[in-house]
Amino acid sequence: MRKNSLGNTHFLFKAFFSSESLPSPPKVLPPRSLLANLMRECSSTTRDLATARMIHSRIVSSGLDRDHHLGNQLVQMYLKCGSLADARRVLDTMPARGKLAWTAIISAYVHSGDFHQAIYLFRCLLLEGVIPDAVSFVAMLGALALDESQELATCVHGWIVESGLEQELIVANALMSMYSKRLDLRSCWKVFERMPERNVVSWTVMIAASARLGELAEAMRLFRSMQLEGVRPNEITFSSTLVLFSGSKDLRAAKLIHEQIVGSGFGAVTVVANACVGMLARCGDLAAAARVFQSMAERDEISWNVMINAAAEEGEAPRVASLFMEMMAEGRRPDRATFLSILSSMEKNLVDPPVPPFYQLVLNCIAESGYQSSLQVTNALVSFYGKCGDVEGARKVFGSISSPDVISCTALIAAFSQRAQFQDALVVFRRLLHSGVRANQVTFLELLSSCRSLSDGLWIHSQIVASGFQSEVDVAAALVEMYSGCGNLKQAKRAYNAVAVKNLVLCNVYIAANAQNGNSERALKLFWEMQQDGGFKPDGITLNAVLSACAHGGLVSQGCQYFAGMKCDYQLMCNSQHYSCLIDLLGRAGRLDIAEKVTTSMPFPPDQSVRMAFLGACRTHHDKERGSEAARRVLQLDPFDHSAYVALSHLHADQRLYMSRS
Repeated sequence: MRKNSLGNTHFLFKAFFSSESLPSPPKVLPPRSLLANLMRECSSTTRDLATARMIHSRIVSSGLDRDHHLGNQLVQMYLKCGSLADARRVLDTMPARGKLAWTAIISAYVHSGDFHQAIYLFRCLLLEGVIPDAVSFVAMLGALALDESQELATCVHGWIVESGLEQELIVANALMSMYSKRLDLRSCWKVFERMPERNVVSWTVMIAASARLGELAEAMRLFRSMQLEGVRPNEITFSSTLVLFSGSKDLRAAKLIHEQIVGSGFGAVTVVANACVGMLARCGDLAAAARVFQSMAERDEISWNVMINAAAEEGEAPRVASLFMEMMAEGRRPDRATFLSILSSMEKNLVDPPVPPFYQLVLNCIAESGYQSSLQVTNALVSFYGKCGDVEGARKVFGSISSPDVISCTALIAAFSQRAQFQDALVVFRRLLHSGVRANQVTFLELLSSCRSLSDGLWIHSQIVASGFQSEVDVAAALVEMYSGCGNLKQAKRAYNAVAVKNLVLCNVYIAANAQNGNSERALKLFWEMQQDGGFKPDGITLNAVLSACAHGGLVSQGCQYFAGMKCDYQLMCNSQHYSCLIDLLGRAGRLDIAEKVTTSMPFPPDQSVRMAFLGACRTHHDKERGSEAARRVLQLDPFDHSAYVALSHLHADQRLYMSRS
């Protein structure tokens, strides 16, 4: 039957468009019907734009271009052939435009992402007196989902209610979808509760809306209620729910939903199985995720990417490498997502040069596959080379980017800063500014991390103020730390005071800045204010700064009290850094006997930092005997610690100088 239909269609096309003289078409098939038939076949079979335009031309030459029904068909035909522009021209020239043509064009604009044009045409539809039907409203609601106008969305909802169409299932579902995408959970709930009947789409939209806005418990309750009402979840429902469980990181609930998916038969659906792998991995059970992955009958590129990304996030570098090799062996082509996950894993498992064979294989694959032209991949490559300490490699990749963005520049700045090449980092930053790209917070943080010049620091600070980041806590903390290193507490105070709502990190940095620059009384006052006015509970880093302030200020008694009260007053356990600060405090005061007792009575073996603090104190007070023993113990821990040899050499030299002067 279909063969005969296609044969007749070919005959009609040839008869209608050939310049040869052919017999007139049968009387049972008048020209109007013939044209309609040709358009129908062009829309469903050939979908050839050139043929569509020839049909349109013949309609015009036949004087039928004002025919309402043919006009609707022309619009549909052009849309099927992929030409929204031609369809729009037909709509604009139609003398009488009905709902069918309007709705088709509006839907096409929504699918193309041109929501403003879709909304404009809907307004035109209303102005022409055309009464929208359910399909028209569904198309319009798709456009309103991402439009900022709350007033228009409310008006359209009002028209739907007045038209009596809110109870229509497809309209109610479209309304919920619109409110969900507009993050209006309250309105979404109102529509859901008024629905006389709900299908799987209704429940899925409501579950997804709740999950999107962080209402995880409510989303889980809805999922259970849907099943109690006898509505069977579909693959889209399960996919949405799996994302929800991934966010909750509730492994027990994740395993229960996985069992339900397997029992329902959807475990064999690739898209659902992919979501299961991601959910189990994010909930902390990579082994269970791997079992689901291995049991999949059919795995696509997304399956491999999800599993590789899961292993990368867990820091399982060997598994990442193994999965990548298996993927290649199966004939699957890695894509951008694959390479981004693998580069992330490589960054987390850095090794000293030379680059391992697997890493080199990945880099070669990226170059051969053409993904080195992808900005995301090249940015990741710049970051990877920078973290490896290969500044030249990072610079080379950066140079291949035609239009670097803020992430590209920040990655290269980080590479230079990591190697203390501040001037090179500054050159990249200036290039970023001249290109018109706006720096972000991370850019400034990376730049400040290697800045040791007050003049350069002041200029960077001015750029931060111009960018509006001076009140960001992380940026302010970096500024305080930079000014502290430059010995300028006045500017450090300015950066600190620019933040209205401070956090513990910023307070710690500012206390440490005052301690390191000899302003011990101010540091201890800040410590008190932080607790009384800010309501912050000190952490281990805070007490390090406080002990350092006491050491620099010679406040031995106060420092010992703070150290003794760490567990009782602040519920903090002392670590090696705290003991190092205490020994430094005692050593500066010349209490080497007590400092030595501290090193022998610690609840855990002293590490390098503790031993070196005591060795430094011995050098300060020319105690050759204790210093030599301290150096011996340091070298027992690390025979290649050059600083211990240097300190011991200085100790002996100082001792000789001290004795000669005596």
